[in-house]
Order: sequence, then C-alpha cells, then structure tokens
Amino acid sequence: MKKILLLISVVLINLCFSVSAESVGKVLEGKTSEGRASEWQVSGAQLREPMPGQTTAVAFLKLTNQNKEAATLISVSMENSRAVEIHEHSHVNGMMRMRRVPSIEIAPAETVVFQSGGYHFMVFGYVISEVQPVLVLEFSDEVTVKVPLVVIKL
Repeated sequence: MKKILLLISVVLINLCFSVSAESVGKVLEGKTSEGRASEWQVSGAQLREPMPGQTTAVAFLKLTNQNKEAATLISVSMENSRAVEIHEHSHVNGMMRMRRVPSIEIAPAETVVFQSGGYHFMVFGYVISEVQPVLVLEFSDEVTVKVPLVVIKL
C-alpha cells in the first residue's frame, strides 16, 4: 500500500511540474511611465494553487532580458494576493534554507529561472479566482512587465 501511495505521489508531483504550451517563449513588452519600451522573453509562467485551506501559493517562470542594458527586478505583485516576494532556496552547511531576496539583477541576454529549489515567487494571501492571475514585475528603471500565469491545480 505504501508503494502505491508513493507512486501516486510521484505522478502527482510530475504533473505539477508540467508547463502549458500557452506560456512557452512569449516575448512581453514592458513600458516605463514615459512610454519607453523594454522586451523580456518569458516561458513556463505558472502559479501552483495553495493546498486546500491554505493561502500561500508559489509562481515559477523563466525570464530572459532581451534589452541592451542590465535591469534589476525590485518588486513583484499580483491581484488576488496580499503580497508577492522573491525567494531563494539554498543548501547551507547541509541544511535547506529559504530566504527572501530584495532584488535580482539580470544582465543583457541573461535568463533567470524561477523554479522549485532555486529562485521562486512566494504568493501570500492568495485568493482563488476564475480570473487568470497576472504577475506584475517592476524593475529599477521603472519598467513594468505583466506576466499571465497558467494555474496548476493541486
């Protein structure tokens, strides 16, 4: 019986990591308040809904800076949530550790992967809705990029 439950758990976890074709390789344009354009390639953008009775979700994506200058991601937000934070999961002296990261600098042509076991977005106070969630990324050069997320139900 334990082996069957373990097998079912592995299958469910693999399903949670699958990415919809809708979110692969989109180029999103951000704009400053003055209307200056900024291009970012986004793929695998997804939100894993919280477990029943919980309100903390997690979002993952790949983000590539297609601009000629570095940019620093300084803030993240999303409707239907109280707060979104950038976190990093690491191993220090044999211990797993997760900590909030205030910002991430992304060089030109660099890709940052937000995934389980590395950088990721913690979504606090998330309220499940029929509306597609959109992650709003704000950069230090006043560029805002809106990233639609595919919802992964657990």
